[in-house]
Amino acid sequence: MSTRRMVEYNQDANERLNQRRLAITSMMFSDEEKREKPEFWVEGSTLRRFFSAVDPMDDLLEKIDLPILRHKALLCEHKIGLHPRVACRGKLLTKKQFNQYSELLQMERDKLISKQNKNINTELNDTASVRAPVCDLVIQNASHLFCKRCAGTYKVDLKAKFDRYSELNYLHSILDPKSDDVISIEVDERTYAVSKAFITGLRKVALKILKPALSIDGRPTASTDVPMKGIDHFDASNFILVQEEKEVEIVVSSTNKDCLDPKVNSKIMCEFTPPLPYYLKYTILLILIL
Repeated sequence: MSTRRMVEYNQDANERLNQRRLAITSMMFSDEEKREKPEFWVEGSTLRRFFSAVDPMDDLLEKIDLPILRHKALLCEHKIGLHPRVACRGKLLTKKQFNQYSELLQMERDKLISKQNKNINTELNDTASVRAPVCDLVIQNASHLFCKRCAGTYKVDLKAKFDRYSELNYLHSILDPKSDDVISIEVDERTYAVSKAFITGLRKVALKILKPALSIDGRPTASTDVPMKGIDHFDASNFILVQEEKEVEIVVSSTNKDCLDPKVNSKIMCEFTPPLPYYLKYTILLILIL
């Protein structure tokens, strides 16, 4: 692209962005819009790009044969509605906000295409019949929003993650060396001795697994309380919590210095030397005497 065309493109892009900023503040966020109940769902990443008012979004606007808001591809495997995990990444708009959002996207697309074509009238008339709509599927709060089957499975999955998170978080806290003087343990037949090296390794592994859930928008939180927004990012599939009265073998790599000791105390046990046979003891004694 020549320098002159680059300057013209930047001017056109800045003009579109300035008009977008004005339209967003004056139309989409007026006092009247705030009083309406949100009911139309839109995909979040495209909406954020639009609201930033610094992104020309040419990669979406110039493809006139493809919708700008591609909601059909976001439907769950049952094609009934959205999976809750996908729905959480979107945003609900009022009816007027959704209509204005769609109209503004269409206006920006028309302006971009008209600038790219020399013969504006001919080109627009030729392509009007093959243009894709701005949105390929309108998703309302009352319909298509959640797939009940996916929502049921997701609820069970979150409950299991919550239980695993709570248990691992409890272990990480209770095994803190600073708590040794506070916690009193009554010794009985269910009390076991565990090496400090294993406890240190366990807390390192636990913290590594807990960290993704302890961040909101990529930023770590101050406490280890169960975060409602972050629990979906918790994944303990590579960590086995040993169930009571069940023998579970933990397979770890011996080259990892932070790995867990599969036998809990094997790293601190002394080496076992089997006793010599009775006849060998006297043979060695005679050799030493002679």
